[in-house]
Amino acid sequence: MKENEMKVGDAVNYHSRVNGPVTSTGHVIQRIDPVPNNFGCDVAWISNKSGCVQMACLSPIMAEVN
Repeated sequence: MKENEMKVGDAVNYHSRVNGPVTSTGHVIQRIDPVPNNFGCDVAWISNKSGCVQMACLSPIMAEVN
């Protein structure tokens, strides 16, 4: 799943650096602001995090299939 395929309500991991290791997990996307915006990139507001983050710093939490 690509960053532009994530949507409001999706469960995601947060990475403090693009392509870096997972910094925190278990967040939910609450709002997405695509460009053009004041940030110059697609951003999202996620649960348990103040302010917005780059969509590129998020990765989906994939459900395990048994």
